[in-house]
Amino acid sequence: MCKNASYRKKMHDIECLKRSNPRAFWRYFKSTGNRVSNSVSLEDFKDFFANLSDGYVNMTRQKNFVVHIILTLIIVHFLN
Repeated sequence: MCKNASYRKKMHDIECLKRSNPRAFWRYFKSTGNRVSNSVSLEDFKDFFANLSDGYVNMTRQKNFVVHIILTLIIVHFLN
């Protein structure tokens, strides 16, 4: 319970800092935590997005195939 109260107090202090002194607010966040490298190789970037589009194309083709089968079944049903 005490941990939750201290967390809420810290959040309240940060919210007050955001309104009263934006420069100190951003300085607080820039100074906290370990820095993680955000660099991604161009090859990894290309592969990631290429794979995303492949999945979308395959999903679209599957949906179109299912729609085609359903329409065919409806037409066959009404013709009989």
